[in-house]
Parts: sequence; structure tokens; C-alpha cells
Amino acid sequence: MSKINIYVIASLIIFLSSCSENKYAIDLDVGDCFIDLGINDLERGGETIKDLDAVDVLTCSEPHNSEVISKHSTVPEKYRTIEDPIEMLCMDDTIAFLKFLHPNADDSQMNNLFGKFDERFSYTYNFVVHENSDEPNFNERVTCAIVSLDSLIIGNVDKIIRNFDINN
Repeated sequence: MSKINIYVIASLIIFLSSCSENKYAIDLDVGDCFIDLGINDLERGGETIKDLDAVDVLTCSEPHNSEVISKHSTVPEKYRTIEDPIEMLCMDDTIAFLKFLHPNADDSQMNNLFGKFDERFSYTYNFVVHENSDEPNFNERVTCAIVSLDSLIIGNVDKIIRNFDINN
């Protein structure tokens, strides 16, 4: 990302933060859009509640870089015995979200969709840890979000993904 893009994004974030509400990403609902300044160094995966800073919650018609796509009151039982259960849960939710947006896509088109998604977006997750530990508390809530990797977006992420040309 160029220095000009970073400057423009930083300026927009500062401007919009005066119009937004601060909350923790884990407390947001499906469809909520927000700016997470910690996303700049994103690697696939998530953050724990004790690592989180408050995020700026905005309407999706304002520039933002993240949108909640799923929320769970607890980690479902079927995930609790696998390695990286919260990451797998949110990866599965992301795949299901993409398939929902393109229900008639064949395997080739889905592969194209996944490629286009990975060029622009990723997923992240937020969860609660056990007290005095870094281990996830599976009996607590989890949120999964889609994040833009290199720019702020305007509008709901589903509209952007629906408009991907998955035939090429």
C-alpha cells in the first residue's frame, strides 16, 4: 500500500472517528460495520478480548474496514475438539457467507470467488479468554468479521462480494 493511501485512510479514520461510537468488536451484532486500527498488520486469525482496543462503529454507508458476519453465544460443540476451533468456526462461517452470496456457483466459480475474496478481504475473529489465561473460553461469545485488507470500503461487504465477476 502506498504512503498516499495510508495518509488518506488515516485522515478518513480521524475524521470519521468523531462521528462514530466506540465499542469492542466482540459486542457488535451481525451486519455492524466498524474501523479497526489493529487490522493494518492483519494476519489471518483473530484477537483475544484482552488484546482488543475499542473500535469505531459506523453505519455501513460510511467508510470502514470491517463488518461482522456472524456471532455465536458460545463455541459450538462440534468445534471444541479440533485444533484452532475458533479460527475454523470463523473460516467455515466465511465460506458459508460466500456460498450464500453466490448460491448457484459451480466449483470453478467458487474457486474464482475464493481467489477474488482473498485478494481484497480476509476474516478475523474476537473471543473471550479464561480469566488469568490466554486460552479461549468456549462458553463465551465469539464474533467473526470480514475485513478489507488494503482500503476502506463503503457499503455492506455482501454487495461488494455479490458483484465479483466469478466467471473469470
